[in-house]
Amino acid sequence: MTAAALRLLGHHARWTLPVGVCTGIVLPALAEALQSLVLPAMIGMITVSLLRLEWSALMAALRQPAKLRRVTICTMLISPIAVWLLARTGLIPESFTVLSVLQAASAPIGSAAAFALFLGIPGHLCMAGTVVMTLMLPLTLTATASILLPSFGIEVDLGQFFVRVTLSALAPFVITWLVRRLAGDARLRAVDAELAGLNVVLLVLFAIAIMNGVTETFLERPAFILGLFAWSWFAAVFWHGVGYLLLRARGFEQALSSSLLMGNRNLGLTLAVTAGTAGEAFQMYAGLAQIPLFCAPLLLSGVLRLREGRPGR
Repeated sequence: MTAAALRLLGHHARWTLPVGVCTGIVLPALAEALQSLVLPAMIGMITVSLLRLEWSALMAALRQPAKLRRVTICTMLISPIAVWLLARTGLIPESFTVLSVLQAASAPIGSAAAFALFLGIPGHLCMAGTVVMTLMLPLTLTATASILLPSFGIEVDLGQFFVRVTLSALAPFVITWLVRRLAGDARLRAVDAELAGLNVVLLVLFAIAIMNGVTETFLERPAFILGLFAWSWFAAVFWHGVGYLLLRARGFEQALSSSLLMGNRNLGLTLAVTAGTAGEAFQMYAGLAQIPLFCAPLLLSGVLRLREGRPGR
């Protein structure tokens, strides 16, 4: 793919993502062929997002823990426990309990910062949050697997689980360090537009691959898939709203960053590290949840235009 094509994709990311995410449903054979790319594409997305940001600004954001503390604690600790309690009391439908707990326990997607940049706000808070919460994931997700999931009859090999999640979470940071050492910050800044396009390509590949099996299951059990799809939209709106309210007092940009972090969870990583132990519903849900996730930049850009009184492009 040429540099010009990558720049074009990066410029029109808000429209490319919703179109791309539907490809896996329309072309199920392609989704099946690309299914092995779920984990590599996800690691690539986090890596590209890390490469695009100025590390000096990222470190400055990390040195201000007050901005991250509330959203990190709510995202990684409070939300899975709260969802588990709601599920145990019967306030969440039984068929959605496991997938809701796992979604609440997942770290933000690696492209949360890219989404912020798509929307024209600084991405450093999103990237700092993604870094901190992804590095926390081996402990928090393993704790969820060992403490909360057994109450739903799910048992996992915690040793293997911890190794899988640790390697998957750390890989993007190791790759980023190597690339920065070899290429240098100046060269990476010069190809930032191309990296934005590469991030879109990886997002679309991931979205197609994770849709494997969704179309076939829909043709066999349409009510099952439609129920999961409706729940994915409800969860997306709910978590975006919770994230926004969480930091609303700190200003619009921080509230929107918090919304992107809480509303866009890395279900692909959680699906990969659970390795099928969470059941068919979660496997299907992880794919269907990509539709509201990848529509988020487009929908939020419309909200921003209304807020600023600007006409759409």
